[in-house]
Amino acid sequence: MMEVLQMKSNLIFIPAVVALSLVGCGQQRTSPYSNHPPGSTDPVFKLAYAELLKVQDVDGRAVGAAGVRGEFHMLFESIYEHGTEANFGAMAYHTNPVVRVMGLLALKYRNPTLAAVIARHCDTDTTKVCVRDFGCMGFDEQYGDLANNIIESEDFLDTRNLAHKIDAKRKR
Repeated sequence: MMEVLQMKSNLIFIPAVVALSLVGCGQQRTSPYSNHPPGSTDPVFKLAYAELLKVQDVDGRAVGAAGVRGEFHMLFESIYEHGTEANFGAMAYHTNPVVRVMGLLALKYRNPTLAAVIARHCDTDTTKVCVRDFGCMGFDEQYGDLANNIIESEDFLDTRNLAHKIDAKRKR
């Protein structure tokens, strides 16, 4: 049963992946990105997603002079807990690069194979994203490079433990 559900969820993304393979994320012809919301009915997810649309940086768990948890990192928890694989896949193709990062990061933990395919197709995307992983200083990184870093990193922005705790709670 679980394998059937996994196969069905992968079918949702096949048209987008095929479109990306034909067009490529970073090419100018036709953009695969959309500003459509991911279509969740979960009120917590919807609220967190609305807040994510306002976030301008991808920030980690200890940023700024006080070393406080960044807004992106805080929103990851609600979005990951209340979102679905389909939500994350839709977010990975959003016009807002911060939303794309969140979608790809969440998808990395729910469906690493699909996340890797999406990242591979976006490796030419030169959209700049400000990343503040720790401390006060941030740096601009091209989305294509950042997408590959998310996939290759064992624990991007210290989110792995959060994701594992949420997944363990969901299985109960």
